[in-house]
Amino acid sequence: MRNRRKSVNLHAAFAAFAKAVRDMPDDQYEKLVEGDLSFLSASEKSGGRERKAKGNGRALPVPDARKWESIASELDAAPSRDAGARIVQDAFSRKDELFAFAKSLDLAVQRSDNIARIRWKIVEFTVGQRLDGEAIRGGYTAK
Repeated sequence: MRNRRKSVNLHAAFAAFAKAVRDMPDDQYEKLVEGDLSFLSASEKSGGRERKAKGNGRALPVPDARKWESIASELDAAPSRDAGARIVQDAFSRKDELFAFAKSLDLAVQRSDNIARIRWKIVEFTVGQRLDGEAIRGGYTAK
């Protein structure tokens, strides 16, 4: 499961990078090829924390890949659904962050889903499916 998420995240990252390079002016492209990043603004170099949404001007959260990988690893190791729910609740305080994380896991979430529903879907997809699979294979022992 983890390799699939990495594959999806890498594909999205490379696709976004390829689009940015295609749309880049020729002089900036030449600088990029030479390794000169002086044309980038300070926020772009530091991996700015927000980007503007198309149309409505709201700021969307920019995924923090390391944080998300860490959260995904914690969920992969969570011993119960309750532990997984605590991990998700502690990690995300805003609906848009939760929504973006769920989308990165390739979950079917909609903007109309409330925070509790999105958290439930994340926990069920990660922890729940693993625990159910272990129970079916006989690897689960009740405590």
